[in-house]
Amino acid sequence: MKLNIQKKSIITKFSIYSAIIFILLGFVMNYALSAKIEDLTIQRAIITTANHAQQNAGNYLTSDFFSNSDYMKNKDTFEKYYQDVKTNEIVRIKIFDTNGNIIYSDIEDLVGQRFSDNKELNEALAGEIKVEIKRNLDKEENIFEKREYKALMEIYAPIKMGSETVGVVEVYHTLDDIETQVNDSTKLVTSFIFIGFAIIYILLNAWRQ
Repeated sequence: MKLNIQKKSIITKFSIYSAIIFILLGFVMNYALSAKIEDLTIQRAIITTANHAQQNAGNYLTSDFFSNSDYMKNKDTFEKYYQDVKTNEIVRIKIFDTNGNIIYSDIEDLVGQRFSDNKELNEALAGEIKVEIKRNLDKEENIFEKREYKALMEIYAPIKMGSETVGVVEVYHTLDDIETQVNDSTKLVTSFIFIGFAIIYILLNAWRQ
């Protein structure tokens, strides 16, 4: 009798410890997979958006557009380019020449301005696709964006004519759809993780008994 009580006590402790371990493992795996899902979703959005902006630039823009100091001369063509690039997720655009001057923006007051503290822009002018995710729009250049949005992803895509980078297009991508996709995927993964662990836990305890 005493032996049976001790056996039941051991099984009970084992069940409790197993449950705690499974729950902790579930949270750790969920956190790691959520971060991976978010990273993959963002990377896909960056590549798709940058390619979209670069390919459409070839349909509208030439190198002369980026060397003309009369920014308003090509406004109509820039507008057509923006309308072609714009999507539900792309809510703003800035186009820079090689000196970092804004030669076009859908916010006309920004045209002709230059922001010297933009690291991502300088790296994009060197030929790299760069991205900056802003959960807090506190830079001087984001004075207009922070009136409408809480967070944005800024994607800097170099515009090349041949092998030469003639300028950069910066597109502002909302994070709403990305966060929705990440949340939906995370919920699905979380469900599978905890259902899987629950099944293993039940089977393991059935075997122990």
